[in-house]
Amino acid sequence: MTSKSKLTLGAAALLFGTIAFGYFAQGVMGQTTSPTYGPNAGTVPIYPQMTQNWFFASPSGVDGSPVFRAITNADLASVSGLAFATGANSTLTSLTGLTTPLSVAQGGKGLGTTAAPSITSCGTTGTAATGSTSFHGTVTFGASGTPSACTASFATAFANYASCAISPANATAAGATILPYISAQSKTAFTITTAVAAGGAAFNYVCDGQ
Repeated sequence: MTSKSKLTLGAAALLFGTIAFGYFAQGVMGQTTSPTYGPNAGTVPIYPQMTQNWFFASPSGVDGSPVFRAITNADLASVSGLAFATGANSTLTSLTGLTTPLSVAQGGKGLGTTAAPSITSCGTTGTAATGSTSFHGTVTFGASGTPSACTASFATAFANYASCAISPANATAAGATILPYISAQSKTAFTITTAVAAGGAAFNYVCDGQ
């Protein structure tokens, strides 16, 4: 073998060894810089297998070089009123501070938890049942007097408009001559009107709106 042949073989062996080391560094050692040799030269580095559910990111809470690590609460977008448990399988532990209800523009109704509506023009003892809200409940006509109408004014008005429906909630309200209907409604109130005096009649209602 001539000196030239030996030199050629030596250069080839050196090149092969360098490429082989590049593969080793990329696939086994977890090279942290862009590889110089091999099929990934000049591209994103190849890393070895890592712990499941870890991700490649800068340190949590401080500036620094990125590493593979577990996600932390600091990595989550800040949302007022939300609190998450720390550690594996974090869960929502509390929902506080959301005193402002979702607006109509945000897809809400502009209402939070509401109190019972006030009842007027409904005999002397017209009432809204315990648990009634701006969204649903039961209105009972006053037993005294001869009421043929009853107005329920929402404790919290809807932002723009409301639409309500009613149904009989007792035998009096279901009487054949009562013929109840909603004679007026707005974002602040609705009025139940009957064809005849309906003292003691109770009606369930459901309201929705924006």
